[in-house]
Amino acid sequence: MNRLQWSLAVAAAYHAVSGLALFAVPGIVLRAINIPPALYEFSLHVLLFRLAGVLSLVVALGAYRLARGDGRNADLAALLLLAKAAAAVTFLYYAARGESVAFMLLAAVVNELIWLPVFGWALRQARRRPA
Repeated sequence: MNRLQWSLAVAAAYHAVSGLALFAVPGIVLRAINIPPALYEFSLHVLLFRLAGVLSLVVALGAYRLARGDGRNADLAALLLLAKAAAAVTFLYYAARGESVAFMLLAAVVNELIWLPVFGWALRQARRRPA
């Protein structure tokens, strides 16, 4: 397993765990960022976190597939890169509301500064290899 495949396998594991947590128990995350409990049930907050969880699970499956493949799937790498770039929407939503920006900034830094280069690297490698 080369460094790119190892990085993608770690990305798959990270996104699987975080996606499952966001989808299955968004209340824990909402409490951690100081959203009042009265807003947990059937709210936009819960919907956004569950959607982020589903997106994270899809990213996990894609990263796993890239890690196990031969590195020639440029379309999948591009979709994962796009999905990670789109994850910043949650941060922007909470930043615009002025709610828990420090926590969300930490999450955005972890997600974007760590995983965007990995998926960019995967896209670059996939585009270099003939189909």
